[in-house]
Amino acid sequence: MDTGDVDMTGSDNHGTELDVMRQRLKEMEDESLALREMQAKVEKEMGAAPQDPATVAASQANKEEVDSRSVFVGNNDLMFDDDRRVMLQSSRSLIS
Repeated sequence: MDTGDVDMTGSDNHGTELDVMRQRLKEMEDESLALREMQAKVEKEMGAAPQDPATVAASQANKEEVDSRSVFVGNNDLMFDDDRRVMLQSSRSLIS
């Protein structure tokens, strides 16, 4: 066991990795800003007026209320008709 040799290259490598990560983060933030600007430009060109924050909040609240009453029933065999689906699910929940 040789304890005299110590590898110090790892400590310098961590700083380089951190710099690369910071650079990538900055690139992603710049790209995000560019995408937001493009979205605003498209909305302006299409004549879409910016929505009132109160309207957006009410719409979101309505969506959440509807979602709270909804259940996703997926991955059923495509050969099932509505009667078969109702029969299989009726013992578990109310089907409308």
